[in-house]
Amino acid sequence: MDKNLWEPGGRYHDTNLRDYESYRQEEQQRLQFQHDFAQSALKSGVLVNGGAIVALFTFVGHDKAVISSECLWWSFASFAAGLFFSLGAYVCAFVSQGQLMNWAAAKAMESRGAIADIPLDPAAEANQRSYATWGNRFVWGGLLSSLAGLAGFAGGAAMALAGFS
Repeated sequence: MDKNLWEPGGRYHDTNLRDYESYRQEEQQRLQFQHDFAQSALKSGVLVNGGAIVALFTFVGHDKAVISSECLWWSFASFAAGLFFSLGAYVCAFVSQGQLMNWAAAKAMESRGAIADIPLDPAAEANQRSYATWGNRFVWGGLLSSLAGLAGFAGGAAMALAGFS
């Protein structure tokens, strides 16, 4: 086999390099898609729960509205809880990204140290683990909070529908 094909400038090397760069570019695009979908989901949670509260207030203000007051109260409470958890998901997203940004910065410093052949400080290594751990915990907290917000909306809608007579 001709070794020149595998060396830089060789046909196989160049093809593999192009493939690598293409896949890295696709990876970045998919990360952007994921970011956009997550942001839309967060906005939707706030919108539907807040909108449902406004809709209930509008319905209650109508003089011919007939709804059980207990169901109405539980519906408002459920929508408010859904709104609270949806906003909590935003807070978790903010904190998680701060922690993961700190982790990435620490890893960059580690890489820079490796280039200069400087050993990694054990305290810096512990900080990296801490940033990653807390970042991931807040990611999961945000996901669970979003799901709780969705459950609040579903519960509020069910209670509102159950209260109509």
